[in-house]
Parts: sequence; C-alpha cells; structure tokens
Amino acid sequence: MMYVDVNVFFYWLTDHKEFGNVATRIIRRIETGEKAVTSTLTMWLLHILLKETTENYDPRLLVEKIRRIPFLKIVPLSWYTSKRLLTYPRNMELILRMLYT
Repeated sequence: MMYVDVNVFFYWLTDHKEFGNVATRIIRRIETGEKAVTSTLTMWLLHILLKETTENYDPRLLVEKIRRIPFLKIVPLSWYTSKRLLTYPRNMELILRMLYT
C-alpha cells in the first residue's frame, strides 16, 4: 500500500507542467485497483494550497474528485500514528499496512 502525499494530488489537480503526468499515472494506478492511503491532514493542506494558488477554486469540486478515487483511503492522522511512523521510518510501508488494512 502506498501513501499519497499532498504534492501528488496538487500536481494531478493542477496539471503541473513538470510533474503532472507522473502524478496522473499515480492516481490512475489507484483508480484501477492499487490500494493507497492518505491522511486528513494531507487533504487539509491540499485545500489550503489550492485555495491560495488557483483561480475559481471550489472545495466541493476537490471533495468530489477525491471521492471518485475508489481505492484511496483517507484516515485521521493521530499522534499515535505519527509517533509510530517517526519512530520506525525504515518500516513505514509495513506500519501503514498494519494500521490501515
């Protein structure tokens, strides 16, 4: 399971000149069955970034686009989760699997 950070969503949604294609490929992998996880904090940061950098931003459209990604799980970022990820950075993928599957 992969963790999707704010930059992937931002590049995908803004069709970033340099990284938009790569971000789109990542999102397509998730749309077609690869399980992925992100946090509510990532969604909040994405909202702030889009609000500050794009014209005519509508948060309802953001929510709709994210909801359409069927194999993406959005989880709360708790202190417990953060502490475990920071304590064992080499095992991040394993820890994400244990927490969110």
